[in-house]
Formats: sequence, structure tokens, C-alpha cells
Amino acid sequence: MRTRNALVLGAAAALITSAVVSGSAAIASRGPQRPVPAPLAASNAPAEDRSGDRPADHARTCGKASDPVFPIRTRIHGGPATVRVGSGFHSWSVDLTNSTRETCHRIHPVLVLTAQDRGLTEDRVTLEFYDEDADRWRPVVLEETSEDEIVGVFDGFQGFVVPAGGTVTVRTRLSLDAGTPSNTVTVNAAVVQRKGDDGDWVGASGDERFTVVAGEGGRSAEPRPARPTADPSPSGSPTPAATPAGVSPSRSGQLATTGSGPLTRIGVGVGGAILLGAGVLALLTRRRRRPRPRPR
Repeated sequence: MRTRNALVLGAAAALITSAVVSGSAAIASRGPQRPVPAPLAASNAPAEDRSGDRPADHARTCGKASDPVFPIRTRIHGGPATVRVGSGFHSWSVDLTNSTRETCHRIHPVLVLTAQDRGLTEDRVTLEFYDEDADRWRPVVLEETSEDEIVGVFDGFQGFVVPAGGTVTVRTRLSLDAGTPSNTVTVNAAVVQRKGDDGDWVGASGDERFTVVAGEGGRSAEPRPARPTADPSPSGSPTPAATPAGVSPSRSGQLATTGSGPLTRIGVGVGGAILLGAGVLALLTRRRRRPRPRPR
């Protein structure tokens, strides 16, 4: 795994110890390491799934290891300032902008939710992203770390293709179950280019925050689907249309949260700096089961 401008951070901030997947499964490590081979293509993707455009083992590296900044500029925008629990879905967008001169294949965003206070658990959160080709929303399987961060990989397909100089905007939506306590939540996005059983960190966003308001919510404009209990089933080619170079993303008046820092860190929140190691790639490459719900 390639890293760029890695920072030396304190031990308390340098590790996400585990994800709650049947009581085990590491989600991050103290330094970049190769994950245990378990190719996603072999376990999840059917032969006809051509999204990502080329075999993972032969995908060209996105950017150069010597570059001081991320090749994929990542921006979260358009989200709500307040989310009332039980009120249905609330939307925002994740922009993936390729700053290189070559197309980047097999790009997977990874969203991390960090709450200021306890009470936000993965069983209370529903997260989805929009598949343009299939014309439907795809569920994101969420996992919770020992530090109470909630991590979701945009998985179940071969990844997005981001053209040289272009922008792919991924529509994302989130809902919170009734009963979720009031809180302040920080959202960060990391971006991974998967390459077989290995991969590179190629992007990271800044912070996007919203306030969780407890109480009875209004009726959602969209039906809330059942929570996924297994890997989302892949389909054809979920590659969004690219925005030509030089064209600003939608909602242009909003505050940009583009990140261009070191590849190993995707955000600094209440839980400290989140360092990504081989474990998040393991989320991309292994089949996952839903964690057992914790007692309330």
C-alpha cells in the first residue's frame, strides 16, 4: 500500500483497534500493511460486472507516490445542518475530482461518522449511495470501531471511474432511527483505489458536520428501505457521468471541504486523528456479516 506525506501521530490517535464484526476483524493498523488476500472480485462481483473498467490487478495507479497531495480531490457538500431523528433521508454529495492527466479506475469512497457524544450506533444509521447506471440507491454496510466511529465503504461493485481532469459526484443519503439521542456528528470521506488484494489511499475530504435533533420527525419524502444484512448485490456498471474539467460542481455557493493532506489521515474529530491502514481495504476485499446488535 502506498502512502503520501505520512504524519507521525500519538499512539492514542494512531490506531482504530477493531470493527465490531462478530466480535473481531481489524479495521486499521499502526502502519500501512498488506491486508490478508481475499479479493473482492472473486467473492462479490459477477463476471459480467464491468464497472471499474479494467481488472483490479491491472488497474493503473492513480497519481504518483512521490506527489505531495492526493490525486483525487474529495469534497463533501450539500448536506443538512440539522438532522431530526425519524424524519427520513437527508442528502449530500461527495465530489471526486481527478487532478491527474490519466483516468483513475476502481475508486471507492469510505465514509466515517464520528459523534461528539455516545449514542450514535451503526444499527441506528442507514446510509446509501446512488447507482446512476442501475437507477437505484445502494445500501452501505456499516461497521463500528472500538472508538465509536462508524465506517461505511461504498462497496458491492468494482468502483467508480474518474476521468482525467473530471469530477464524479456521488449522491449520498443518510437517515437516523427514531430514538437516536441528540448529538453533533462529523462526517469525513477517505478514498481508496483498490488493486486486487492491495490498494492505495488516493483522497480525503475535510469535515462536514450536522446536529442530530431528537424528537418526533416528519414523514419522509422517500421510503426507507430495509437495512442491509449482507453485502449489497453488485450490478452492471455503476459509474456516474463525469463533469468536464473546469466545470464547477453543483451547489457552487457552499463552503468547500476539499482535503489535500496526508493519505493516512482522513480527519481529526472528537475521537482523534483517524489513521487508515490495511483494515479498511479489508472491508473492501472481504465478505462482511452484519454485527450482532448491542444491548440498549
